[in-house]
Order: sequence, then structure tokens, then C-alpha cells
Amino acid sequence: MKLCLRLVPFAVLAALLLTATSCERASAFQNQTIAISFAPDGSCQQSGSGGVASIIDVSKSHPVIYQGAATLSQFQVTFSSCPFASGQCPVNSPTGAAVNVGNPTGTVDMVYNYSNITINNMSCRIVGSMGVRVRP
Repeated sequence: MKLCLRLVPFAVLAALLLTATSCERASAFQNQTIAISFAPDGSCQQSGSGGVASIIDVSKSHPVIYQGAATLSQFQVTFSSCPFASGQCPVNSPTGAAVNVGNPTGTVDMVYNYSNITINNMSCRIVGSMGVRVRP
């Protein structure tokens, strides 16, 4: 009985270590979602984990998903220079469904501006100041 009581702290420690390791592994696959929408003045806006922003930080270690903030029939996001793997730009959803563009492959700390955003076949005004910044 005394031997069993001595093993309890080790069992608890092992369980905590396994839990911490699995949590860390799960977060490595967490998606980053960027929602695009029209603003009331006809311009576009985007929101990510930090709320509405003109530049959204995206991590090289997490996949990025673009989606419409509301029910859309289509959207397309075109970049001046593509921060994603070949074939992922422009981000195009002819049906309005979310699009997983994968992990950013662009240069760390560089801002990749949009050159055009189309939502429901209407171009947004003033998109050149919007984009993503690649983070490690």
C-alpha cells in the first residue's frame, strides 16, 4: 500500500506532462480565419483574431482561411504579391465558401497588400492599405 501511495505523485506529474504536450501539439494546427465584408461606405474591411484591422498578422505555422463575414455568392481577394504557396493567389471562392490557402510562405515581417477585393461581384473601394503581415 505504501508503494502505491508513493507512485501517485509520479502518475499525476506524468498525466500533466502528457496533457501539456498534447495541448501544444493541437495549437500548432490552429487555423487563422480572415473574414472579409463590405463596410457601410462601400469600402471593404477584414477581421481576424485581433478584430477589424487593415493589416492582419498571420503566422507561418498556422493555415489561413478566408471567408465572407456574411452569406456571399462569391468573393475574390487579389494580392500585389502573393504570401502563400504557388496556386493559392488570388483567393477565389466562386460559391462564397471558406477557402483554406494553407500556411503563409512569404517573407517574415513583410506586409502583403491586396490589389483588389471583389464581394458578390462588386469591387471594394480603397483596398491598397489592406493586407496581411507574415509573422514567424
